[in-house]
Amino acid sequence: MSTTNIAGLTVGKPAAWLMALPPLAANAVCAVAYVLVATLVHLLFALPNPLLVAGTAASGVAVAGALMCGRKVLPGLWLARLLWDLWLLEGTPGSSAWALATLGACTLVLQTEVARVAVLALQILPSKLRRLRKSLQICGAGLLATSAGTALYLLVLSQMQEAATVHHWGQQAAGLLLPEWAGIALLLPLTILWLQDDAWREPRKWRVSTLVALGAALTLGVTARAVWMDEQQTLARLRDSNTALAQRLDADFRSAHQAVQILQSHLRNAPRETAAQFSDVATAIQASHPHVQALSWNPLIPHEQRHQFEQRLRTEYGPQAALVDRATDGTLMPSRRADFYVAVEHIAPLEKNRAALGLNIHANPARRAAIDQALRSGEPAITPRIQLVQETGKSWGALYLSPVAPAGPQTNTDPKPTPVGFAVAVLRMEDIVDSAVESLRFANFRLASGEAPRRRVVHYQFVDQNEPAETQALFEDGQAAKPPMRGLLHNASLLSLPVPAPVSQTIRFADRSYALQATPSGDFWQGELSRAPFFALGTGILLTWLTLAASLMLTGSTQLLTIAVERRTRQLQEADAALQTTNLRLQHQSLQLRSVLEAMDQGYMGFDADGVLVLSNDKSFDLIAMPPGEERESYLTVARHIGRNFQLAQAQALSVAQSMLSVRNNKEHHVYRDLVPVKPDAVASYLDMRVHTFEDPALRTIVLLHDTTPEMQLERSKSQFMSFAAHEIRTPLTVIHGYANLLATRTLNADSVKEMGQQILRKSQGLNQLLQRMLDLSELDMNGLDIKRTRITDLGALCAMAARGIQIPEGREPPVVQHMDPIPWCRVDPVAITMAVTELLHNAYAFSPTGTPVTIHVGTLNEDVDNPGGVRIRISDQGQGMTHEVQQHIFERFYRADSSGKHPGFGLGLSTAKLIADLHKAQLHIESTPQQGTVVTIDIPQGDV
Repeated sequence: MSTTNIAGLTVGKPAAWLMALPPLAANAVCAVAYVLVATLVHLLFALPNPLLVAGTAASGVAVAGALMCGRKVLPGLWLARLLWDLWLLEGTPGSSAWALATLGACTLVLQTEVARVAVLALQILPSKLRRLRKSLQICGAGLLATSAGTALYLLVLSQMQEAATVHHWGQQAAGLLLPEWAGIALLLPLTILWLQDDAWREPRKWRVSTLVALGAALTLGVTARAVWMDEQQTLARLRDSNTALAQRLDADFRSAHQAVQILQSHLRNAPRETAAQFSDVATAIQASHPHVQALSWNPLIPHEQRHQFEQRLRTEYGPQAALVDRATDGTLMPSRRADFYVAVEHIAPLEKNRAALGLNIHANPARRAAIDQALRSGEPAITPRIQLVQETGKSWGALYLSPVAPAGPQTNTDPKPTPVGFAVAVLRMEDIVDSAVESLRFANFRLASGEAPRRRVVHYQFVDQNEPAETQALFEDGQAAKPPMRGLLHNASLLSLPVPAPVSQTIRFADRSYALQATPSGDFWQGELSRAPFFALGTGILLTWLTLAASLMLTGSTQLLTIAVERRTRQLQEADAALQTTNLRLQHQSLQLRSVLEAMDQGYMGFDADGVLVLSNDKSFDLIAMPPGEERESYLTVARHIGRNFQLAQAQALSVAQSMLSVRNNKEHHVYRDLVPVKPDAVASYLDMRVHTFEDPALRTIVLLHDTTPEMQLERSKSQFMSFAAHEIRTPLTVIHGYANLLATRTLNADSVKEMGQQILRKSQGLNQLLQRMLDLSELDMNGLDIKRTRITDLGALCAMAARGIQIPEGREPPVVQHMDPIPWCRVDPVAITMAVTELLHNAYAFSPTGTPVTIHVGTLNEDVDNPGGVRIRISDQGQGMTHEVQQHIFERFYRADSSGKHPGFGLGLSTAKLIADLHKAQLHIESTPQQGTVVTIDIPQGDV
């Protein structure tokens, strides 16, 4: 069975994308995923332990990547594991680190391939994860793969030098198996579950993942608690261990003090003992005080008694004995002359300390300082660290000196007598401290009773605090403490522990103060955790896996029922969606129908079988002038309203309301023509009405209303136009006909003929201008404005030219032209604008009396010179003006405020100017006051037409 063709596995788009990647890209993606998951798990769950763990929980991701992409991703996983192991090291990796990292990478590849083959062979598919048997099979496959990897790792490790670092192979194997098995047993089922399809919102996936996350969080909390308890216990043991060491050293120093005191008492009574006698006493004292290396009698010898002292030495110890000093290079030489000497006369045991016989300890500065201190105080004193003459190696020691007073009774009032010598205890500090440290050294939890520590995690020092730093150290425990690791992975982990601070204990002996310092090593916690954190982590992982298996089984057992319910629900949803689609389509069609009805020029009302309004447009109620209210909802109230406000032009037997009710009741069709308002000044229109009745109860009656007001106004306007046109044309034709008749029937002189011809010419020209105005208006009305004829035009000059071209009535002055400078040029049709200005000038002269001026003012729309906005043309007169009622109709065709015929024209001037302004996207305004005059304004923008 191939990796990319698992029967029954429907993968989602991310998995399909990964499976389709080329080998290099697939290796890169799997390697990055492995490192990211490994980092996350390490930061959350990594315990400080000394085991060379060959893998992490990211093994489950590695197996999932191999399942999807096959063996081609194994090189990328190998490289990722190699870099991961090297990353965990601190400093520059050596050859052994490279060897261990390579071994770990090979182990990962082996167990990944074994797990991949096992999963494919067992056919662990997402659809079968609801069975407990499949979850156990995944667990078994993970155990098989990790066992193979662990066996390979331990086999190769046993042949390497690093095998010496493994103290417990069972723990090593457990440390290898646990994280790898957890990764395969937990992450692999989750990965397979999420790769099933693209249903990212499927509750089962989120439910199972949430349970696993809760189990992991609980495991982390319990493990952290166990680690914290271990930390507190270990820190307490570290403090207790250092306290016990300090107490042991203090007891050893007191023992040395007791030994010197016993020797002092003996020498006070017998200062001239023989060597044999002194040896017997010293040996007995040392038997009960074993930490004292040697005991000696050092008499204080004036220079005058030097010869006698040397004579006694030769008598007791042979002719070579003499009073000597120790040179700086360690050689012995005859003692130099001094006022007095403090030399070794007897020492026991003699065999190991013969070199010290006759040594003048007062000649050495370090020893002399302690002697002087004892002489001044009369109390015992101890030297700083010194190199013992009887020592051949570099080992620090100290002399504990107690002054021996002369024999005889002493009183408190007597001055302190000069001592006859010193009872001295030779202390080898390294042996004393090392003996205490080795017996009470800090040990970890895993040590059996009496078992020596496997590694030293605490570095001990014993220092003399009274000396400078460079001469303080009396004892150091091997090498310096290892510094703590500073890597991100070591310090950022939630379960990481900081290296404990150094612990120090102060010990006072004689006139000196000593300190015992315990400094934990940087890898302190790698060996100081008990089994509790590991047990908590392992138990938590096991319980989390049981939770995963149970949730997969329980959610999977209900999945089939859920799928059936979802299938039926899907069918119902599809039926509901189809019904909603049909309903939506009907609503859309109803909306379209309503939009069509609203856009109609005719009124429409539909009523059901109960006479309730079910469908209408606003136009219908506007036509019959019926205000909003509940009366609109009934056919009866609508019929009564029409009957009250309208009547037929030709009277009939039944009223309109009665006729409408009769048509509905008898299920007939009827047409009502020429319905006129009852009141002539009413707001209602002139109507034609059709009433149709059907069998459908949902739409029983339809009322259609047609507004005939424009048609009647058009007929009225045509009649007025014919009347005005006949009047305007008949007047010049009568003049032309009269003069033509005179010329034809009479013989007239040349002047009369010329005058009559001029009259005929003027009347014919006026008639021609009238006809041309009518033709121009007709062309604008039919064809609109020809954009090709527009051009940038100086409107100031254009208005001046129009003023010069107008025919001025007799007895009137030409119009006064005023314009600002500069005037912006606008894109207009100059012929049309000239026509509009000419029409307005004609009206101004026609409706203003003789002697009053007509003015044309041309300026800008805005006062801003940089942004004029356009041109404003104002034509004003001081004529009779217009009332408000007249201004409501002045733009209607053929409308004339004065129908008496006193003022010539067709009523087309203002409508023509208005049409030209609209075609230019200009605004035409009229301000008029009766008996004061009229101002007509045209605002032409600068933009394109």
